[in-house]
Amino acid sequence: MQRLLIVEGEEDKKFFEAVFRTLGHPGEVGIRYHPSGKSNAIQVFGAALDLLTPASKARIGLAIDA
Repeated sequence: MQRLLIVEGEEDKKFFEAVFRTLGHPGEVGIRYHPSGKSNAIQVFGAALDLLTPASKARIGLAIDA
């Protein structure tokens, strides 16, 4: 896992895929969505953070909208 963006829904996933494609970076960031909504996305984000070590080069992001 080098770059991961966690989002709360399928439409959010499609949006960020389009953004990265427009910027010329398709496939450089893994985008995962969780249909259970933002609370599940936050839990998954926390679990992903626990996997990081100080020497890790991985990057993890979380995008949640209203």
